[in-house]
Amino acid sequence: MAETPELCASLDEAEAYFAARPHSDAWSRAGDDEKRRALAHAALVLDSACQFTSDALYVAADGARKWRPRIVAALCEQALWSLLHSGGAAESLVALGVSRAEIAGIAASFRANDSTTLVCTMARRLIGRLGSFDSLDDGGGSIASTPLAL
Repeated sequence: MAETPELCASLDEAEAYFAARPHSDAWSRAGDDEKRRALAHAALVLDSACQFTSDALYVAADGARKWRPRIVAALCEQALWSLLHSGGAAESLVALGVSRAEIAGIAASFRANDSTTLVCTMARRLIGRLGSFDSLDDGGGSIASTPLAL
C-alpha cells in the first residue's frame, strides 16, 4: 500500500483557490511567509483534530496518492480562518483560563469543553464525510463552535 502523503497545500494551490474565492482579502494582504505559516498551521490543526477516511485521497494518473481538492480547500479555509482569528480576545481569554468576562453589561461564560474550536466551520463542511473529528473531551461528543467577539 502506498504511503499517505503529508497533509499540506502548496502556496500555488492556495493562491489558485483564493483567486476564485470571494472575500479573501486577509489572504491577499498577507505576505508569502505569513501565508506559508498559516498553511502549515492549518495542516497541523486539521491533522491533529481529524481522522481522514481513505476516500480523502485519490490516485493520480502518475500513481501518486494525493489529497482530494476538498481537503486542499479545507486547508486553505483553515489558513484564512487562522489569519483572521489568531490571537483573538475570546481565544486569549480561554487560554488564560478565564471562565467569565463582562464588559459594559455584555457577559460571556466559558467552559473547557465548549470553548471556541480551532477548526473553522467551512473546513469541517468541506471535509464532510471524508473525515471525522475527534472530541475535545473524554466523554465523547463532537466539536462545537461558539464564536464570540469581545
